[in-house]
Amino acid sequence: MGCGESKHGDVTPSKQVDDELEECRRNSHYHSKVLLLGAGESGKSTFGKQLKMLAKGKLSVAEMALYRRGETAAQRFGVSRCAAGAVC
Repeated sequence: MGCGESKHGDVTPSKQVDDELEECRRNSHYHSKVLLLGAGESGKSTFGKQLKMLAKGKLSVAEMALYRRGETAAQRFGVSRCAAGAVC
């Protein structure tokens, strides 16, 4: 700090950050986010599953097991209907 010159070592972290940001920009066109809003039982999870199957071509064994059991995304992440604001 101060009025003196920067040391060469100070430039290296900045260069690394710049390189990481550039890599993220190059790869950003591969990622999309979708926000599905709707009432319960309106097909949001089904739509998400269909998008995933279209993008990946198939589901993993673990995902198929979850879907066979009928487990919802809320249950997977530990959110109960009571916690979400429903009357229990």
